Amino acid sequence: MKLTRLEVAGYGVWTGLRVEDFGPGLNVIFGPNEAGKTTLLEFIRWVLYGSSSRRRRYIPPLHGGTAGGSIQLAGNDGLLEIARWRPDPADPLAEDQLAVRTADGSQHDGEFLAALLGGVDEATFSNVLAISLWELQEGTGNAGRHAGR
Repeated sequence: MKLTRLEVAGYGVWTGLRVEDFGPGLNVIFGPNEAGKTTLLEFIRWVLYGSSSRRRRYIPPLHGGTAGGSIQLAGNDGLLEIARWRPDPADPLAEDQLAVRTADGSQHDGEFLAALLGGVDEATFSNVLAISLWELQEGTGNAGRHAGR
């Protein structure tokens, strides 16, 4: 699957963001400190894997808007959209809502999403497929201990 679009209604510093210019190969997001790069990565992780204590700090959005958004992926069966939102962002115990829509317009749940991810758990995604400076600095082994020095 390939990421083709992301839309952030509200998450951390981002409100009303839409990005569609992903290339066919490796995509790198860069910018100055505090530009929102890590927030975008955490948004993608949130949409795919749900809330964690680390990601809860991005909800509610800092600049208003609905807490949530979606990513669009292109796969063998066409485009699909994964959307996640928090109906009551002020409630830290509120449940996330998830919808997965396939190319034929049918809507699915978290079990379908887990099957789509093909067993790629959050740890694998975070350490192999979508790496931030935080993972490099906090990792184990020589690479993790010496990152940033």
